[in-house]
Amino acid sequence: MKIYSFIIGSKRTAIHIEPQVDYGDVNLTYGPSTLKEKNVFDITKGKKTFDALSFTYSVNWVFSEKVKTLFEENNVTGIEFYPIVINDLKEKYYGYFVTGKAGKVTNEDDIGCPPMFEPYEFNENEWDGSDIFCFENSGGTYFSDKVKNILEKNKVTN
Repeated sequence: MKIYSFIIGSKRTAIHIEPQVDYGDVNLTYGPSTLKEKNVFDITKGKKTFDALSFTYSVNWVFSEKVKTLFEENNVTGIEFYPIVINDLKEKYYGYFVTGKAGKVTNEDDIGCPPMFEPYEFNENEWDGSDIFCFENSGGTYFSDKVKNILEKNKVTN
């Protein structure tokens, strides 16, 4: 099975955001956070919107209403959305957390890290079958061919 990872583009004109509350040095994709309740963000740089917007100082990001709707209409599993407000922006965006799980990456290096330049290997019996999921020992968010095809077909931007 092929798996894919979300990677945010680094276009110079892209809007970057930060929440108005301190959320600590955490990857917010693993579960509900402070930001679900205190969901107001400010634009810190950039002028152009895309379907995925990056936080300025972390690996987190948010998705446009287009992406949320596409995932809902196509019954994508393993992700839950919550609304956010981005000051000075009319478009609607959503934070998210991943509910899908896939056990551990099994081809770690000598110090226990998942490989950087090789496909991840994992026990598919530990994967819950979600379209979007996380591994126990990797900080990324991963997805199936189904999600890849939805994103490509609908020209989702980042």
